[in-house]
Amino acid sequence: MGQFEDVLQDLVNMDTDDKVDMAVEIYAELLPEFRRLDSQHDGMAIAFALLGLAASIDGELSSEEFGFISGVFDAQDMGFDEEETLHIIRYAAKNKQDAYDLIKAAHDNMNEEDQSRLLQFIAVFSSLDDRISAEEIALIKSFW
Repeated sequence: MGQFEDVLQDLVNMDTDDKVDMAVEIYAELLPEFRRLDSQHDGMAIAFALLGLAASIDGELSSEEFGFISGVFDAQDMGFDEEETLHIIRYAAKNKQDAYDLIKAAHDNMNEEDQSRLLQFIAVFSSLDDRISAEEIALIKSFW
């Protein structure tokens, strides 16, 4: 196994609570950059695209992924109910290329540290269900 695969396997093997804590921390660190890049929507267009794409890229929404997204929305006092949260995820799933393009444009306009954070977030989020699919690996590699 190469270093890339080793890192992903280490994430898969981590305790779920630790992964959630790590993802929450990284997401919080990225929000100011999202707001800078998307001041018109207070960064939420990028945030929704990232969460929706990461959750839908492999075609499956695990309970861990849904729980994380719901928790993020609750922590930001967005007041989304389960159906509204699912709508955001479904929208990103139906519009994967648009979501990807938005995230890629944001990535390309970030400093190296925030680019690394974005990559870490996608990797950690992808591992929440204790596996990383081929589609998730391809997404991660596209930002490598």
